[in-house]
Amino acid sequence: MAMSQQEYDQNRRASDPGRGSAAITTSDTTVYSPPILSLYVTVAGNVVFVGLDGNTDTWTVPANFIIPVAMTKVMATNTTATGLHGIY
Repeated sequence: MAMSQQEYDQNRRASDPGRGSAAITTSDTTVYSPPILSLYVTVAGNVVFVGLDGNTDTWTVPANFIIPVAMTKVMATNTTATGLHGIY
């Protein structure tokens, strides 16, 4: 029997795969709820994000890299990487 979305969300572990992905447009004001579980970056550069702990962080990443940090914002200011896909 298939698990409902609510059951999946309540029982998921940090090591479980995401339930989907979506293109991310950077924004200094957009808050993702539920948060993005990780971020796939297709073109190298800096990614500025706000983690679940509320801290803003900057990672410099190569192309085709996954940032394995849950985040509520992907900031436009100072983010130079492109081709961003949120895994949720």
